[in-house]
Amino acid sequence: RRSTGSFDSRRRSGDNPNAAPVGGGKFDFDDGSGIRMLPADELKPIMASQIQEATEVLGVPPSAAAVLMREHKWAKERLFQAFFDNPEKIQQKCCVLARCQGGCGGCGGNEGGGESGSSKAAKRTRAGTKKKHCEICLDEDGFDADEMIGMPCGHEFCETCWYGFIANALEKGPLCVRESCPQAGCKELITEEEVERAAPDLLPKFETYQLRSFVETYGMTRWCPGPGCEQV
Repeated sequence: RRSTGSFDSRRRSGDNPNAAPVGGGKFDFDDGSGIRMLPADELKPIMASQIQEATEVLGVPPSAAAVLMREHKWAKERLFQAFFDNPEKIQQKCCVLARCQGGCGGCGGNEGGGESGSSKAAKRTRAGTKKKHCEICLDEDGFDADEMIGMPCGHEFCETCWYGFIANALEKGPLCVRESCPQAGCKELITEEEVERAAPDLLPKFETYQLRSFVETYGMTRWCPGPGCEQV
């Protein structure tokens, strides 16, 4: 006779023992070994907390902190030690040097300063009335400053080209979180800041891939092996 205990009552779909449970609302099962199952979205506060701590400790923008944490597999102590041993080396290795320092990072014409790279880029797009040229589409008529979007590294492109670039990057799936500046040879990474400004309707998809990357690199989480299961 089959048991009618609480675990058996949480039925699983089909005959796949790894499939997500069906019915019963939110599933948060602990089998006594410390292993829990939960929806991936419930990890967002954990990821946000890790980014906030890195932002405060390292004194870098949240977008840069997210990249630094990801590249160190969300191991805070390892990141903090490496960062304080040689901040510039780590920023350059993780491709957020310009974003952290507000300078060009060796890939543009930005000056250094106390402002974040994103703030400087925003000011550049608002300054002046001279027509600007996009290095992607090479439109002969040029663009007004408010039609251009700049990276912290100093490279600017028109809104239309930016949108197409981000849409194409998202076609790569989770790899899109490691997409770099559209300028040839520039290694500065794009982040949610550029996606939000250039393609706000695509930001939720980009953030979904950020969360997937977190699940796959954070030492305490794994995807459920059930095909198509979104449980962690």
